[in-house]
Amino acid sequence: MLIDQLTTAFDPKKYHNDYRTALMDLIEEKKFGEYTVTPSEDKNRPAASNVTDLMSALQASLDKTKKKRPAPR
Repeated sequence: MLIDQLTTAFDPKKYHNDYRTALMDLIEEKKFGEYTVTPSEDKNRPAASNVTDLMSALQASLDKTKKKRPAPR
């Protein structure tokens, strides 16, 4: 009964999407060159040194799996 009492027709004019409005404003500013962002370097952040060779890792995984399997008869 409560749901029926509170149910009304949906009227999209009652709602405003602030995120979309801000995004469209930002796009327009960038389009006309009015807004620029220059990323700053973070000196406290170490450079990534844990790069993994994906092909070597996949090959090692395949080799490991082959060793565990019994040979087909």
